[in-house]
Amino acid sequence: MSTALVIIDVQNAILQGKAEGARQAVLEAALDAVVRRLGALQIEARQADVPVILIQHDGPEGHRLARGSDGWRIRAELAPQSGDLVVH
Repeated sequence: MSTALVIIDVQNAILQGKAEGARQAVLEAALDAVVRRLGALQIEARQADVPVILIQHDGPEGHRLARGSDGWRIRAELAPQSGDLVVH
């Protein structure tokens, strides 16, 4: 059995507009915490020569995750490195 770290849809605008008012800030803070934990897992995976696979959702033109837009980009803290696989 093979092992890999798979990170799915952790993009800049993944939660943009998903809540109203103060609830949006709560969602963003929770995502920031998850991103920190995923970043630590990425470091561990790379040190152990475990493949890192990032799944990146492609939205249609005008969507918050439209391919090539800032919102579509994978969070900088989890940016792919040489040897990582990015799947759209």
